[in-house]
Amino acid sequence: ETFDEAVQENIDVFEMEPDEALQQAISEFESQGVSLDSIIKDVPGEEGRAEHPVLSAVRDLEAAVAGTNEDAIAEALSGLDSQLGPVVLGHEQNKEFFNVNGGVQMLVKELLLPHKNDAALVQSITTACAAAATKHEGNKMALMTADVAEPLVELVRLHMRQPAALKALCATLKAITTPDDPNEPTGGAFNFGRELAKAGAWQALVEALK
Repeated sequence: ETFDEAVQENIDVFEMEPDEALQQAISEFESQGVSLDSIIKDVPGEEGRAEHPVLSAVRDLEAAVAGTNEDAIAEALSGLDSQLGPVVLGHEQNKEFFNVNGGVQMLVKELLLPHKNDAALVQSITTACAAAATKHEGNKMALMTADVAEPLVELVRLHMRQPAALKALCATLKAITTPDDPNEPTGGAFNFGRELAKAGAWQALVEALK
């Protein structure tokens, strides 16, 4: 039985009010040791459940990319950052939801590579990359699996005289190579760092310091 079905059953069979049905379903699942971290805990209505805010942000970003409107892309990235940042309640689950819905791949393949010459967009894109990867091992891995190492090094060299873009690029490198996910005590940060070093990251960073 899914969480939605349990809520609906409480309403239909036990004639509970929606809020009461929701709380009862939460209690039932938690008493069975079921994690509800990735579940959107609200009541399905006649018009359907409200879309997850991260999914909305991803859809907005997809639409902006399809329209090739750089202002719209920047605005969509800003909305995405607001959902991945630590000030958002449940941001850890948001990061997982972002990865599952292909967000990390989109950042690298559809945004970072095509817009590598635009310093302002590079800043916005890598800020989102850093937010997604901070304290989330799955997103660190997703970035590296998307072959982001060499593009990041190339971008450091390309934008080393653009302070805002360089800062965001360094934040992404730091997020990928920092073992900060409390749920993954044996993460891949060391291996990620080694891959970035092989791609020339330390040479590029030294060049940027000159």
